[in-house]
Parts: sequence; structure tokens; C-alpha cells
Amino acid sequence: MLRDWMSLLAAGQRYVATGSSDSHRVLYQWAGYPRTYVHAAGGVSEVLAALRRGRAFVTSGPMLLLTAGEAEPGDTVPVRANAAVRLRVRVRAAPWLQVREVELYRDGVRAATLTVPPSEAVERLDAEVTLALSPGSFVVAVARGPQGGLDAVLPYAAGVPFAFTNPIWFGPVTGVTRRGR
Repeated sequence: MLRDWMSLLAAGQRYVATGSSDSHRVLYQWAGYPRTYVHAAGGVSEVLAALRRGRAFVTSGPMLLLTAGEAEPGDTVPVRANAAVRLRVRVRAAPWLQVREVELYRDGVRAATLTVPPSEAVERLDAEVTLALSPGSFVVAVARGPQGGLDAVLPYAAGVPFAFTNPIWFGPVTGVTRRGR
């Protein structure tokens, strides 16, 4: 489904990704995994506005943060063609949760893979990656751990620690002013 969603994004559609559980039998299906986290301040109306904008990520455990300067998922960053853009990727996780890698997707195609070193520290990864981006591009981050990596909270489910961000969009540079001669 992630591949299908990114294909829609690459075709110019702006669908905001969310994640939630659908448990009909609590004995066999665990409620509450995955979850959608929205970056918003204020009340319900601000949360809904931020979600509609795409300022959110989906996770079954790892906290995944992606920025381009001050921009975060849901924002549009002005760039020129083939601009070198520095992206910052951060992963935080509970001590019992394993995260093995983070992949960055440019326009729906994997552009970089970062290895997350084994650790029980909360801060697992704080890395920067530079990608060539052009107007119309987008970047999504995806974090993964091993199968069975959620056994501490979801025994016998063989769950995979997994998270992904909504895209940071890249658009044309506009509003350029020229100085008088």
C-alpha cells in the first residue's frame, strides 16, 4: 500500500497518509497499532488543519522525524532544478524497540538508506542526507525494524517496528524581486 500511495503522490495527487488499527477480535488482533501522530499546537481545529496539511507520521513504535531546514512533512520548500537539499532524519524509540534502517524516497523511488546502529538509547539516529531535488519533487522517510520487534508489547503477533512520514514537497522558487538599475 505504501508503494501505491507513493505512486499517487508521484502522479501529482496529494493524499495525506494516516494509520490506525481495526481490531474485531482482541484475542487475535491488537488495538492501537499503528498510530498517526500529528504535529499541531492548540485544540481540535488546529489538529485537523495540521492533519489536512500532512503534518503527520504513521508508526507502530518508532518516532520518525524528517525536516528540510525548518520545513517538515506537509510543507512545500521552494527549490530550483536539481538543487542540493539537506534533509535531517531523526529516529527515537523505546529501549526495547529495534529500528534497523531508514529509507528516504524521492518521488516514490528509494534514494538513500541509512543504517540505524543497535542501541537502547532513546535517540537512535540523527543524520543528514543531501539529495538533488527539483520543483515537483517530494521526499518521504520510512523506518523499519525486524519482524517480531514488537513482541514486548504485542506478543505472538510477529509485528514489525515501522514508521513513515507524509511528504515534504518541493516547489518552484516564486516571488523573486529584481533590484532597480
